[in-house]
Amino acid sequence: MPKKTYSISELAVQLQLPRTTINDWLKSFSPYLEFEMRGKRKEFNRNALEVLKNISVWKNEGKSASVIQKLLEEKYGILGEVTAGNNEEPAEEAEKNESSNDSSGEMMQVVHSDIELLLANVEQLNEKRIKSTRRAAWGSIIVMLLILAGVGAVAYFIYISMIKLQMENAAAKQEYVKKIEILQNESKQQLEELNKLRKLELEKLSSDFNIRNKKFQQELQTQKDELAKAFKELEKSVAANREAEMLKMREAFAAEQKAALEKLVAKEKELSSIQYQLGELRKDSEVLQKKTSELNKMLEKERNANKKLESENIELNKTLSSMQDDAGDKL
Repeated sequence: MPKKTYSISELAVQLQLPRTTINDWLKSFSPYLEFEMRGKRKEFNRNALEVLKNISVWKNEGKSASVIQKLLEEKYGILGEVTAGNNEEPAEEAEKNESSNDSSGEMMQVVHSDIELLLANVEQLNEKRIKSTRRAAWGSIIVMLLILAGVGAVAYFIYISMIKLQMENAAAKQEYVKKIEILQNESKQQLEELNKLRKLELEKLSSDFNIRNKKFQQELQTQKDELAKAFKELEKSVAANREAEMLKMREAFAAEQKAALEKLVAKEKELSSIQYQLGELRKDSEVLQKKTSELNKMLEKERNANKKLESENIELNKTLSSMQDDAGDKL
């Protein structure tokens, strides 16, 4: 029955730890972890899982890496030579380049076996060299030269493969950086367009508000002029008309005053609507808030003027009543 083995992902699940942590431990404590190659992937046995569990316990106890290495050496012994952690590649990068490293490793194994076989043949030739002629000696030298040439060719092929892999990685990295820059530029352009649209909308709202405010001021001024004109006409007709005419004029004036007040109420309602819109605009721009404050002050002045106008109407009514009483007394 085959022994149970674990991949790096399965080790992370068994230990309930992040895969990055497992990769760091596999790199730092590799001399104490048994594994075997399954195709192009490393598989770890139960002994390696037990070692990792002990490492997890000691890490939780606060022990340093050097102390854990001593404990592992005392309990399990060293399986291989310890390599400095800073000189190793990260586990993730090792996995990414695993296929190329495996092919290079297999090629080196084939070359190594060929070299061992050739060295064995060379030893046999050396044993026979004592009894052979000078021609046999030259043959062994040629064989050695061929071996060195083969080893050099294999080393050159491995070097070219590593350079090609590095160039491909650099090209992929540059392409990724270019894509990020394109996305950043697109986001920046979209943000600028959105700011332009918002600015245009604010300018449009501000223009509409100014137009409405100007129209409202003109209507108020027109009503004020009409009321002043009505007052002048009333003053002229009081001296010439009798009591009935004065009464009719008072009723007409009262009706006009009522209509004017109704118009004023309607304008105040419209002003309330404008103030509501102004409150919405205030959220978008502090500049509009200043204009709204100025508009409120102007409206307050108009209300004060209206109150003053009402008080003047009351005084006028009192004067008319007094004049009516005087006319009655004379009659």
